[in-house]
Amino acid sequence: MSPKALLWTGVGLCVAGAVTLVVVAVVDVGKADQTASVIGGIVGLAGLALALYAQFGTAPASAAQGVAAAGERSIAAGGNIGSASTG
Repeated sequence: MSPKALLWTGVGLCVAGAVTLVVVAVVDVGKADQTASVIGGIVGLAGLALALYAQFGTAPASAAQGVAAAGERSIAAGGNIGSASTG
């Protein structure tokens, strides 16, 4: 799933949760409190799971292979480094 699709899915879920809480609050404030607690717990656990996946679930970037600097004032870079200065 693309990052943009995940973003819009998250936005949609937030809007749906907010609308649900407003509707339940209008009908029964006590029930809205309980609903908010349950939704908050679920969202908290989902956030923890996403944070753990982002930290440990993705493969580390592999080190650049075959990059060597030769000569005086040379710079070796395995990827995009923007600008570099040797002084």
